[in-house]
Amino acid sequence: EYMGTLHWLCDRTSMASSTVRKQWVKTHAQREKALGTLSTEIKVVNPLHERIFALPPGNGEDESSLFHVVSKPRRDDWLQVREERGQEFLSFTRMTMKAVPHASHRTIVIVPIGSFAFPLESLLEYVRGFFLGCEIELTRGYATDELLESNKLRARVNGDTGKRQLYTPELMEFGQGLVRADRALSRRALLTVVVTADDITPSDDYNFVFGIANIVDGVGVWSLARMGGGRDAVVDADVTTAVSRSLKVLTHEITHLFGLKHCVYYECLMNGSNHAEELDRKRLFLCPICLHKLYSSLGSSITTSYVRMRAALTQIEAETGADLEHYVDWLDRRLSAIEQE
Repeated sequence: EYMGTLHWLCDRTSMASSTVRKQWVKTHAQREKALGTLSTEIKVVNPLHERIFALPPGNGEDESSLFHVVSKPRRDDWLQVREERGQEFLSFTRMTMKAVPHASHRTIVIVPIGSFAFPLESLLEYVRGFFLGCEIELTRGYATDELLESNKLRARVNGDTGKRQLYTPELMEFGQGLVRADRALSRRALLTVVVTADDITPSDDYNFVFGIANIVDGVGVWSLARMGGGRDAVVDADVTTAVSRSLKVLTHEITHLFGLKHCVYYECLMNGSNHAEELDRKRLFLCPICLHKLYSSLGSSITTSYVRMRAALTQIEAETGADLEHYVDWLDRRLSAIEQE
């Protein structure tokens, strides 16, 4: 959801109406319209792109299909309690507030705060493949206690969990300040993303958020606390669940900064998540409609991106012990479908 210039992934206790709306019911014609027309330039640059962006026929009921339309939301799911109109490609192209790599500004700066249960660099190798065409730069790590003691961050104790929570406005300002203070980095930075091991909240009006993104300023904050990873984790989760959630939230949040809104057309990485169980059901990959939007900004090879993502997932499996084979299998099937004559 967008609130002004901000995107939030929220806890259901902050949701308003629970009235069910049939906003997930879309016709194939509506999905085709949302995809938009592939430009002649795209077709000339890579003829494979007609297959890359092809929509599955009908409503994607075939279980063997790589993409399935959004199903009826369950109780407390995002689409049951939030109004989402969907974002067509044409509407996306008309947006002025979105990140577009240009000239030297192609770097996504990642600022880590706190201690993490698994190597952050491993996850970022996947992010490099996902946002192929951008550079991913990891700054040095920062200790949460030191930042709190120096009044660079603010915190509260969450009444439900008894755990410390950091306020997101100060986290955003800290990340932006680091980039501004480094003249060379500011000249190549496109986006800034703060990653913290602590739970986060934008204000006392919220219980928590998984992540938050400010499109105008090109800055986002992502918390590992409710992924199940890190010393300060609020919830328990096995390593496979923790890694999977982390990959989804990080790529979801950064994709929002590129101007993509929530997807209501297919089961997709860009579906909204209202709680952890819904996050676990979410796909790790973009549907053709959302992929078309992101590609129009990045302009990189999608097949190369998939190959890099696959290699990164295999590396993450080896380094963390997470079982990501179903994601690797999906990428193998996707690449095979794209490359077939």
